[in-house]
Amino acid sequence: MKIPGFCVLLCLLCLFISPVTQSGALDDFESDATKKRSSDSSSNTAHRTSSSKSDKDDDCDSITGCLLGAIFEGTFRFVLYVAAEGGRLSTDRMQPYPRREGVIPRNKGDILLPLFRFDTHIQSASKGVIGKDLRAEFGNGPFAFQIRRSLYQESNPSDEMTLTQWHALYRMSLGNSINLNLGLGHSQLKGNAENSAVSFTFPLYVQASKRFSWEIKPSLSNFNGSGVWDFDMAGLLTEKNYSLMLGIRRLSSLAQSISGPYLGFSFHY
Repeated sequence: MKIPGFCVLLCLLCLFISPVTQSGALDDFESDATKKRSSDSSSNTAHRTSSSKSDKDDDCDSITGCLLGAIFEGTFRFVLYVAAEGGRLSTDRMQPYPRREGVIPRNKGDILLPLFRFDTHIQSASKGVIGKDLRAEFGNGPFAFQIRRSLYQESNPSDEMTLTQWHALYRMSLGNSINLNLGLGHSQLKGNAENSAVSFTFPLYVQASKRFSWEIKPSLSNFNGSGVWDFDMAGLLTEKNYSLMLGIRRLSSLAQSISGPYLGFSFHY
């Protein structure tokens, strides 16, 4: 049976115009950020290492081993001391009349040790992605809680992804103008699927003057064995309880990243 020429042409045309799935930046990032990565090799290596160590005596049998042990112990004790003193100083700065000499009480509306802080920004990210961010922090002295929600939107192809984080914070004052926070909490990445992970954060805040400050807010989450870094750095221009923020944020997995500058606003009390 002879097939008409126009039928052959029509079939070929259908093949060429059949829909082709296009992967966007958000799909690529979500896929890489939540990819299950095996830890067998690392665990085997650790097992071999521990086995080889167990063959040796547990006692300090060399000058180098003793020295390294002393350095580790000294560093650990120093970290504990800084954490304890930083928490006490944060508590003291909340008082109208601090007990320690040289400690300046926190003024109402200061960006360090806020009772309440609300941030929002919009980001022009790479690969045509727009980021919209909301963050709130509540606390008193060394203890605080923060929640953050970031919405990433892509126009071509049309797609969106949200990253939600919450952390319990321990706020340490390293003097009157520097704060280092340690936080432990939870992250949720939602796009084509929904994935959750334990999250760590360690923000650093520096108040250079009454009107200018800068901050770095990194966090690390682990989705299915894939580490995701969230690095946020900004400068703030402050007037009373309000600040204008200009910064850059980078969300990165092992092989993908979304980054770009942002402009935002902060209210702190």
